[in-house]
Amino acid sequence: MVSSSRASFMLPVYVPGLTPGSRACYGGVTNYFPGIEFPPRGRYTDGMRFPTSPRPVLAAWLNWPLRRQFTASHLFLALFTVLVLSAILYVFQRQYVLGTFAYINQRRAASFASACEAARVQKDPAVLTVYMGLLRDSQDVEYAYYADAAGVIRAHFDPSWVGRAAADWKKQLDTTRFTVSAASLPRGGTVELGMQRAYAESLVQKSLSKVLLGVGSAALLATGLGLLLSFFLAARLTRPIRDLSRGTRAIGMGRFDIRVSGGTSREVQELADVFNGMAARLGELDRLKDDIFTMVTHDLRTPLASITSVIDVLREGGRGPLTPVQSDYLGIVRENVFALLRYVNDMLDMAKIKAGKVTYRMEAVDLSAVVERALQLFGTLAQQKGVALENEITPPTTVRADREKIDHIFANLISNALKHAPSEEGRVRVEVRPRDAFVEVRVIDNGPGLPEEGQDRLFQKFGVPAGSSPVRGAGR
Repeated sequence: MVSSSRASFMLPVYVPGLTPGSRACYGGVTNYFPGIEFPPRGRYTDGMRFPTSPRPVLAAWLNWPLRRQFTASHLFLALFTVLVLSAILYVFQRQYVLGTFAYINQRRAASFASACEAARVQKDPAVLTVYMGLLRDSQDVEYAYYADAAGVIRAHFDPSWVGRAAADWKKQLDTTRFTVSAASLPRGGTVELGMQRAYAESLVQKSLSKVLLGVGSAALLATGLGLLLSFFLAARLTRPIRDLSRGTRAIGMGRFDIRVSGGTSREVQELADVFNGMAARLGELDRLKDDIFTMVTHDLRTPLASITSVIDVLREGGRGPLTPVQSDYLGIVRENVFALLRYVNDMLDMAKIKAGKVTYRMEAVDLSAVVERALQLFGTLAQQKGVALENEITPPTTVRADREKIDHIFANLISNALKHAPSEEGRVRVEVRPRDAFVEVRVIDNGPGLPEEGQDRLFQKFGVPAGSSPVRGAGR
């Protein structure tokens, strides 16, 4: 909490010929309209709330805005579906390619057996030699041999194995490198083809690469379309919620004419209808309150004016002479009646401000004269409370403003400073000095001040910021 209170505002320096509509600044905030208004209060932000400390992923995800949650969920489901389908397709495609490769090799082994049988029947080894040459030229066939019914190799890629036992060949064979396809001859004997496993795997990879490329392209297209659809659905879902949020904030700021649309969703539309009905009822209550408030304050002016007139007649001796004590008492009554009348006028001005019917009479105003009048007005009160009134005026101090409203502003600021300044040792200081194209005004007191958390309520209607002193002595 600060140790002193300070209120300041800035007004544009008066320049002869300056037209209404020039810039006026209050509280250091520039406003582009003629007259003096309070700066906008409150600050509302939309955006994501990020966790300030490490938390589980789920908790952080739940902290995202609804639109991002919706989009991320759709994206995750789309990617998960693509990965699962790709894995299933990979397994089935691999089995299909390997099965096809095994079937083709088995057919080749059967053809090799037929060639060996034809060479034996025709007793023409040239047939077998030609077929063996064709197999040797194949990229995938690592070895091929033909063994008779006794298990003796009669033909082989490696001539050194001809005449040796087929069982010996199988013993030294590294089966991890080859896939074997065998076939039997009708009259006894076997043939065997050994294909490289690496070659088979390369065929599988080539086939799967083409398939996965197509799947990836389709998945990318589907994911893109899914993202667009999720963006559309998320926007369609969250737009009415955002409208409701903005409408709630507007109602909190006193705008009861706000209405929201629920979109095409029946559930959200029902919520929007309830919200609009609530806003309409609040608006009716607010208008009724304003009407009663305006009517009561307006009707109070007539009896107050009559009381003032009667007091003036009595003090002037219109109904006989008064003693000094009676005259003093009537003077006190008259001052309190005028105070009440000023309060009523303030209430009517507030009603005009809310209705947007405030008018400004812009003219050249010397702030030094305004300060002198305000200090004279509160001189007696300050003396009774033991508060010193000070001023520091640095010319030029002529500005373009509404004289009546400037007087009102100074009176309010100095009155508030006097109320919170400590008795006997209090001090209220009014400073007026030029700054660039403006005149800066400060009203400073050595009171308790306001805590930071209460300063945003400083300009609220009938608001008493947290930590400030309550109004004492009302009605006494």
